Amino acid sequence: MFCSVGIHPQEDRKLDLKYLEESLEKVLEKSDKVVAIGECGIDISNWENQRSVEDQEYLFDTQVKLARRKNLPLVIHNRKGDDIVLKVLNNNIDNNLRGVIHCFDSNWEFAKKVLDLGFYISFTNLISYPKKDDLLEVVKNVPNDRFLVETDAPYLPPQSMRGKINYPKYVKIVAEKVAQVKEKTFEEVCELSYKNTCSLFKLC
Repeated sequence: MFCSVGIHPQEDRKLDLKYLEESLEKVLEKSDKVVAIGECGIDISNWENQRSVEDQEYLFDTQVKLARRKNLPLVIHNRKGDDIVLKVLNNNIDNNLRGVIHCFDSNWEFAKKVLDLGFYISFTNLISYPKKDDLLEVVKNVPNDRFLVETDAPYLPPQSMRGKINYPKYVKIVAEKVAQVKEKTFEEVCELSYKNTCSLFKLC
């Protein structure tokens, strides 16, 4: 088992930002099983008492810099924050900057920009939902060596199970949908996504 550790943009909102930074660094020192930093990023929503966008950007930038120093990939959370995510990443470009846009839910224009930065794109069961033509365009066009599959369990169950709990085992359904859109076999998508995961997180 391996893990990713990070500060989600909407979690631990009552804690001091500097304390969060220091705590994260201490966690990183405790285990060699940490293969990434995240999920971290931007979350612009209608939640009550949400963290300010300014503080979210500060925390995100801090974790991007930490990932560069530790030579670890990032797992990026992005909800309606395309411009801010791109700004922070472009301000931190170097040879150690890499990672994945987790639970991707944007368009091909944004996808091309993060792909140009060397990032991967990870798909969930969002690709099975209605009115996701922009997202399916990304699935179709993303290079074979730059995509991952995931579930974001317990959230975002497949369309046929909306309203129910999502489980990691439903990642098979994500892979089946990717195979359909990319016109590949299920086995090909499994092999590609496994290889890409090993490559990004240096697991092999």
